[in-house]
Amino acid sequence: MRPGDPLSTDYPVESLNDLIAVITALWTKLESDPEAFENGDLRSFLMAMASWLASFPQFYVNTGRAVPEPDWRFVADCLRAARVYE
Repeated sequence: MRPGDPLSTDYPVESLNDLIAVITALWTKLESDPEAFENGDLRSFLMAMASWLASFPQFYVNTGRAVPEPDWRFVADCLRAARVYE
């Protein structure tokens, strides 16, 4: 794992291991400090994720960063797999 805080938007996510670090940090933070989450249950978390995705380009514009060209299929596959993966 690279140095830095995976929960920070400055943390560079350039590999699968970096993405895993972010997801693991989210899980760890939820377990240790659930009050840090406005959307601490699955329903509200997924709704917030969908809302953010609907307007994500503006987030990058507002933070002065280039709007990325994500691979949406990978994100969708990950979410679908998490629904049933043990």
